[in-house]
Amino acid sequence: MARVLVIDDDEDTCDLFSTILRNAGHVVQVALDGEQGLRVFTVWKPDIVVVDMFMPEMDGLETVSAMRRASSPVKVIAVSAGYRFHGRDGAGDVVDRALELGADVALRKPVEPEQLERAVDTVMGSPPGP
Repeated sequence: MARVLVIDDDEDTCDLFSTILRNAGHVVQVALDGEQGLRVFTVWKPDIVVVDMFMPEMDGLETVSAMRRASSPVKVIAVSAGYRFHGRDGAGDVVDRALELGADVALRKPVEPEQLERAVDTVMGSPPGP
């Protein structure tokens, strides 16, 4: 069992991921944007964070970067339906960029229940990220 924080601006995705993870025996908290996610992350100290890459205000890349700067290590599963981003350093694949910033696993939407369960099992079996 792990404490899992799901951060996604789509409530239906949060509900789906929460149901999948709770049915697998995990304890789940939900945040609907990156800023709220960071607040929950700081107080609740999850073992794993599942975070969408494209959200308003603070996107997933910024959220992952902020979590990696925090003092407590956490496993990060990045999720995205979009493939390209345009940033200061040019354009690229958002999933690759999430992995570069410290995400442990990256999944593309739509995510099948088995994929999410496997990703959680994978990161639970490896030591905390940087």
